[in-house]
Amino acid sequence: MAETADEFLAHFGVVGMKWGKHKAQSSSGGDSGGGGAATPTRRDLKALDKASKKADIAKRDADIEKARENYNTNARKNYLDAKAQYKIDKVTIGKREATKAFNKVKDQNLLDYQNSQLAKSGKETTTAVLVTVGAIVLGGVAKALSEQ
Repeated sequence: MAETADEFLAHFGVVGMKWGKHKAQSSSGGDSGGGGAATPTRRDLKALDKASKKADIAKRDADIEKARENYNTNARKNYLDAKAQYKIDKVTIGKREATKAFNKVKDQNLLDYQNSQLAKSGKETTTAVLVTVGAIVLGGVAKALSEQ
C-alpha cells in the first residue's frame, strides 16, 4: 500500500461544486452562473395558492352582493312597471288576462328573491351551519335536563 494521498483521495465531481448538489439544480446561495430566476419553493407556491383562493372567495362574495343589490334595485322597478302595465292592460285586454300577466311578473320577482337568498357567501354558510348545530345541541341538552 504505497499510494500517495493524491491517488487515494480521487475527486470524481466537478471542481468547485458543493457536495450533494446536482448541476441541474438552481442554487439559491451559490454561484450557479445561470443568472436566471430561482424556482419557487413549496412555501412560496402554498402562499400563492392561498392568495389566489382568497381572491376567488372575495370575488365570489362581491358577485353575490352585486346580485342581491341588483335584485333589490330592479325588483321594485319591475313591480311598479308591471303594476302600471296592469292598469293599461285591464282596459285593453280585460281584467282576467291583465291579472294573469301581473301575477306572472310577481311570481318571477318571488323566484328572483328566493334565488338571491340561496346564494350564500362562505361566512353566511358557516354562520348558518353553526346556528343549526347549536340549536340541535341545545335541544339535546334541554331534552336531557327535562328527563332528569
